[in-house]
Amino acid sequence: MITIHYCLHRKPGLSLEEFSAYWNGPHADLVKRVAPAIGVIRYVQHHAIAPEAAVAMQAMRGLQAPFDGVAEIGFESFEALERGNLDPAAAAAQAELAQDEAKFIDLARSAILFTQAKKVIG
Repeated sequence: MITIHYCLHRKPGLSLEEFSAYWNGPHADLVKRVAPAIGVIRYVQHHAIAPEAAVAMQAMRGLQAPFDGVAEIGFESFEALERGNLDPAAAAAQAELAQDEAKFIDLARSAILFTQAKKVIG
């Protein structure tokens, strides 16, 4: 499985609660609806908790500001990921996702990482 980790910062002016509510509500519903068109077989949201602890660890280690959440988006293979992100048939679904993401994600401060898991423990 190939996974996209979409590390998210919320748009300025949104509280963490507002960001999480929109992400886990209307946006999650949209992802569920378009998943078949873009080849998504797994979608997990990791919502930030304990912001005070994150800020303390950030200061201790000299890290950048913590993300507000991470979306974990799974595809069966790299070819499936390419089809879902590059195929013209998936373009309408991708455009709809991008338009919705712009409502609550600070895109300029967010990041995407493509990964393949390597189990170490468990």
